[in-house]
Amino acid sequence: MQKQIGSEFQRIGELVQASGMLDDEKEMAAGCLKKLPALCQSFCESYESRDVEAILRVERGMLARLTEPTDSSARARELAKVLSTRLGSLRDTSEHV
Repeated sequence: MQKQIGSEFQRIGELVQASGMLDDEKEMAAGCLKKLPALCQSFCESYESRDVEAILRVERGMLARLTEPTDSSARARELAKVLSTRLGSLRDTSEHV
């Protein structure tokens, strides 16, 4: 499972880098994404609700910043939709393990 999580976050990171977003938007998203594999691994080992809460807090914060109508680019808003779907799929996959 850890390998699957790592490779999925690697692919998501590649989407961020290829998105054409502004550099500061990429850096923010990449910083948030770097936190998620460890949180997911911790959840897979412990099934603690605090891990789920931390994961959701990071995801929601990142997506909210990418979709701010006044501060984000159109590419950031487009990427937020893709990331929301990919992160949701990853959560669904980990729930069935």
